Amino acid sequence: MANVSDVAAYLLQQHGPMSPAQLHKLICYAQVWSIVLDDRAMLPGRILSWKNGPVVSELCEYNGQICIDTAGDPGRLSGTERETIDFVLTFFANESPLSAM
Repeated sequence: MANVSDVAAYLLQQHGPMSPAQLHKLICYAQVWSIVLDDRAMLPGRILSWKNGPVVSELCEYNGQICIDTAGDPGRLSGTERETIDFVLTFFANESPLSAM
């Protein structure tokens, strides 16, 4: 199973630079759509509800700030996981990171 850093690295590889808030939101969308489309969670961790949107707990918890870890390996993602993330990018990559989820 891929980890959060692998998903973050793939998102950044496919989309390019983005804010930490946008990255967290896209990871959360990937998790939700993986459950909907693939009938299983892509990631084992928790999603936290913060004031400005969802945050993936494994990817940050540094003095209450959201942060990103890009040391992941996109090659660990399965073809199905990549397809799900690509779907999320198609529909949600241009959304404001502060818009309602």
